[in-house]
Amino acid sequence: MRENARVVANLSVHQRSIHRSMRATRILVLGAVAVFLCAIAPQLRAASTVSFASAVNYAVGMTPVAIAVDDFNADGIPDLVVVNGLSNTVSVLLGNGNGTFRTHVDYATGNGPRAVAVADLNNDNKLDLVVANAGDNTVSVLLGNGNGTFKTHVDYATGVFPTAVAIGDLNRDTKPDIVVVNSADSTVSVLLGNGSGAFPTHTDTAVGMNPHAVAVRDLNNDGNPDLIVANTNTNNVSILFGNGAGALQPAMNYAVGTGPSAVAVGDLNGDGNVDLAVANTDSNNISLLFGNGNGTFQAAINDPVGTGPDGIAITDFDRSGALDLVTANATRNTASVLINDGRGAFPTIVTVPVGLAPAAVAVGDFNRDGWPDFAVANANSNTVSIVLNTSVPPPAPPPRPGGALPGALPPPAPSPRPGPPMPGVPVPVPPHR
Repeated sequence: MRENARVVANLSVHQRSIHRSMRATRILVLGAVAVFLCAIAPQLRAASTVSFASAVNYAVGMTPVAIAVDDFNADGIPDLVVVNGLSNTVSVLLGNGNGTFRTHVDYATGNGPRAVAVADLNNDNKLDLVVANAGDNTVSVLLGNGNGTFKTHVDYATGVFPTAVAIGDLNRDTKPDIVVVNSADSTVSVLLGNGSGAFPTHTDTAVGMNPHAVAVRDLNNDGNPDLIVANTNTNNVSILFGNGAGALQPAMNYAVGTGPSAVAVGDLNGDGNVDLAVANTDSNNISLLFGNGNGTFQAAINDPVGTGPDGIAITDFDRSGALDLVTANATRNTASVLINDGRGAFPTIVTVPVGLAPAAVAVGDFNRDGWPDFAVANANSNTVSIVLNTSVPPPAPPPRPGGALPGALPPPAPSPRPGPPMPGVPVPVPPHR
């Protein structure tokens, strides 16, 4: 009997040991699953309380219809260039670094300017301007002096009634090229640069009807710049793949809202693919087209914004790690800031009053506080509105009870989202080859 009791006792001890081992294994497995889920979850920071100061307006030329932000005098402070449609000029406003700007200085362009793009066109490390002139079917090139002033414009022929312009290296020769959309003949013109700031010829490719916006980006990850064109009268966007030699493949079209007038490009849902956000003036919404990574896009999702969105820009306003949007709403005299939830949805909209008939919007850190601000060109009040970001960062999270899970690795740092760099924030520049 005593021998049997010892056997039973040994078995009981062995069973308890097995149960303890199984429980420890379950804890380790659950801990590993928790670490894995933390690792694959989007690494977004807590959202800030988003707010903006009242707009401050600065005079420019007559009927400002486009705007861009960059550092024209190389002082590390964002400046503005504004296109004045009726005075046939661009206004340059140099920034002071505290969110204020100096009085505008105007430079002549061609007739009926509609859009502007900024780049170093002649490889002298000074920023230059390209302006699309709808009135005389040209682009004006204004070479920069590096101190915030510009030389007299030189004009080059385009298609008929150019309304938007962008810059990229379409033939991959390290020399900037110009892309213009021509509203009257429904084409896109490519003007290949010779490296000295001259663009003697153009080649045209058909797109949708009445194109009004263009962007350049590598959409299919082949290293060649591609084009995105918003077509106002056919309510779609055209995707044109580049071949790396300056030529374009025939357009593929995707339906959007009514009267698309502007487009912004970036990774909106954090999957590493390029997405599109299109402002639709006549349907009072934006169309979100999420990219598949191969140059194709999913069907548009339409989100309402203010009335008559005429311009759109992209940046991370709340510093959450997800790209947000801002639209200029022409018929409501407002700007709408749409805050990304990190998954490509925009449940929070902040409305900011600006000037009359806002036609375009651009972003930059105007007071160099690390928070993105925005500027709006107001066509009917001949002003630009400067709107400073006054968002409050979230409070630091309380310490976690019990500390980190034993054996858990720290979460990876957020990977940078593809998107345009924010003016005013230093961007590494690769050395010239």
